[in-house]
Amino acid sequence: PVPSPPSQSPVTHKEKYKEGTWLPLENRVIVGYAAERLSRLALQFSLHVALNGTLELSQSGEPMLCPRVDSCLGESGLVPPSKLMEFFMAQAKTNPTQTLHKKAALTLAETELQLRVLSEGQTSEGFFSPTMGCLSGPLMEEALSTRRPGLYTESRLPMCCRRGEWTALGSWHAAHKLSSPSHRWIVHVTRGYRALLSDGRVKCLADVLDNVFGALWEATLRPLEHPNLSELLQHVVAFDTGDPEDIPDSDMPPAPPPHQWSEDKEPPYAYWLYYIATNLHVLNVVRSSRGMTTFEMRPRAGQTGNVHHLTSSFLLGHRICFGMALQHSPVLTYLFLLRQIGIVVSPLAAAVHNSLQHEEHPFPQLFQCGLNVTLASGAPLHHYTTDTPLMEEYALARHAWGLTDIDLIEIARRSVLLSGFPAGTKSELLGDSFWLASAHGNNRHKTQLAPARVAYRTDTLAKEIAFVNSLLPSNITDVADDHERNIAMGQLPAHVF
Repeated sequence: PVPSPPSQSPVTHKEKYKEGTWLPLENRVIVGYAAERLSRLALQFSLHVALNGTLELSQSGEPMLCPRVDSCLGESGLVPPSKLMEFFMAQAKTNPTQTLHKKAALTLAETELQLRVLSEGQTSEGFFSPTMGCLSGPLMEEALSTRRPGLYTESRLPMCCRRGEWTALGSWHAAHKLSSPSHRWIVHVTRGYRALLSDGRVKCLADVLDNVFGALWEATLRPLEHPNLSELLQHVVAFDTGDPEDIPDSDMPPAPPPHQWSEDKEPPYAYWLYYIATNLHVLNVVRSSRGMTTFEMRPRAGQTGNVHHLTSSFLLGHRICFGMALQHSPVLTYLFLLRQIGIVVSPLAAAVHNSLQHEEHPFPQLFQCGLNVTLASGAPLHHYTTDTPLMEEYALARHAWGLTDIDLIEIARRSVLLSGFPAGTKSELLGDSFWLASAHGNNRHKTQLAPARVAYRTDTLAKEIAFVNSLLPSNITDVADDHERNIAMGQLPAHVF
């Protein structure tokens, strides 16, 4: 069982729910205020570009030389279609009787399979499952060993919350030597409680949480007894949950604790996210005290679900994935701006899964207002036509939204800052002072980004926070003064990096 939370753990889920419902998302006055401030910020950015565009251009470098990280939102993020086809064809010649999935009788010798792998999205994703795909390990091993130099990626590691799954993942990772200094894993914990309950694998929601965190505690407290899992966790930077987001939510209160949640009903998004985030927080406290790596919470929110999912993510997440629904809530958009919560977006994936046309996507507006947004690729097998899916996303941003080279360089720099790579890697890519929020933290010889753009973003955010603080009672603004001083001194808030 998961240990009791220490004193610095979050409040109960009922209190957190009340905190979320208190947010004035539909108050007409607050909504109007937030919309007016966002509109003002967008106009201010346009004015800055008009007045300082020439200066920024003279200070910027070559966009193709700027470092970037692809925090791919798909499970098959390391494998483009051409490499997948080449791999299967080579394997078919040497081992034609090899099956591709533990629950499928399909073999490499079946000629139609090679085309089916690329055309059937649901089937192909199964081949990338570390615990079910028979060739997922060799495929990932080849993808990492043959990738071009300078490519940094974070890709999803799917987890179905089954008992013993962490042991299998650790063995899979070690057997195929998948540790790489230029690659990190994001554990994608699916919302599959009902499926596990119907299969008889769990009796209540607490069993699901134990399947997710029990082995993590074992590897944290006794790492020498779990060397494979401990090595894997050194390369895990975050947990991604919330998918599938379109599961209908029931009302939150009153909600029983996980050990009493035994009904055949999927828990609400906020409830599920709270218990994942809380357990992760407690685990991080212990791992940090032992000098171990810690994990961020990066839920999927604002893609296909209710806008209130973004409220839960705002309260519990370090970053979020997608976030398109922010366009329906000026208040949440403004809050995400003030806290600078990272938002990782894949517009091409949104066009496929959400039928959201490029001209309807809120990314350019979010970027102009100053939200901490960056681009990433979706699943390369489903959304792209080349072997460089991230560059397709950047090309779309340029041609569909008219973003300039300087804009794309700024977005690329953010992708490195928002990634889970260690400080040493970020220093190598961005410069030794990358953690400073001011222009002093921007080494333009490495980032290629104009100092004028960084100075504008830092100054605008500091003034916006100061303006909000001026509207609050004095006893509340005292709490925020430290944040203002950190901005003025060029130091970022702790939750940003």
